Amino acid sequence: GHTSIATHLPCHVFNVFVPLVDVPLAMGPTEVRPGTQYHTRNLAPMMLAARCKKTLRKSAVAELGMGDALVFDYRILHRGRANLSDEVVVGDDDAARADGEVDLCEEGGGVRRG
Repeated sequence: GHTSIATHLPCHVFNVFVPLVDVPLAMGPTEVRPGTQYHTRNLAPMMLAARCKKTLRKSAVAELGMGDALVFDYRILHRGRANLSDEVVVGDDDAARADGEVDLCEEGGGVRRG
């Protein structure tokens, strides 16, 4: 969280997401709400104030290519979108077979989303 709820301080932790595969909209890329790193130190009243003042920015979703980087202040509101594709999401310790099925016998297993 924030190190102070009274004063906005510079970013002291950030997220870095580097996809190992292309992540089109159908695969549920990360969604961020720009500017909310200021609101999350006291979320409910600051979000309400931003809505009333009409300063709350729209969410943004980026289609990322393999090797692209999404870097953001970890205090910003963010979430993973739903994977609506038929693609298997494979992490560094997941295993998928060539036919698209997840091999749960491999160390680390795998997860099919969508």
